[in-house]
Amino acid sequence: MVEIDFASGAAYVRFSPPGQKVAKTLVRREWPLVAIDLDKEGEVIGIEAIGVNNLTIHKLLEKANVQMNPRLVQKAEYVSLRGSAPAFT
Repeated sequence: MVEIDFASGAAYVRFSPPGQKVAKTLVRREWPLVAIDLDKEGEVIGIEAIGVNNLTIHKLLEKANVQMNPRLVQKAEYVSLRGSAPAFT
């Protein structure tokens, strides 16, 4: 799932279910900020980007230095954090 906050220029690409506990955060880039949340086993929970006005998942993964199955990228669901617009069903 890709959570997007257009007002603050932030996005979070989530690889684990919401509520997964973050054990460590690695900062890969200071500005625009790119940070990776890891669980206690070192698996990626999610990647956050702050200070961006556009991005692609591929570019974010590249900046974070994270490898991901391309099929998962194709299946990504994009949601706005600040909107209440209806979803496509």
